[in-house]
Amino acid sequence: MHCVHKGLAGLFAVQYLLNYLFTPLLTLRRSLALSTTDSAVLHLVVDAMVIVAWPIRRAAALLLIPYSAWTLFATILSWRVWSLNPERD
Repeated sequence: MHCVHKGLAGLFAVQYLLNYLFTPLLTLRRSLALSTTDSAVLHLVVDAMVIVAWPIRRAAALLLIPYSAWTLFATILSWRVWSLNPERD
């Protein structure tokens, strides 16, 4: 059970980093491709957090589901902006 906690902590650190990188990728780098990719990977990491957290604390896993839905929405929105502005990347 201890390894699962380490895995969850690692996923949390990765999602934190991806979440942090999104804004600079979009605003400073002005890269719709990189920010959309970042958002998609973030969504996958949050989904992995839900799966890993489920056997440890179901309440925590359930509380991550709205975050997963939000990252999916953000990814779709980001992809749509990118697809409407192909000259940007």
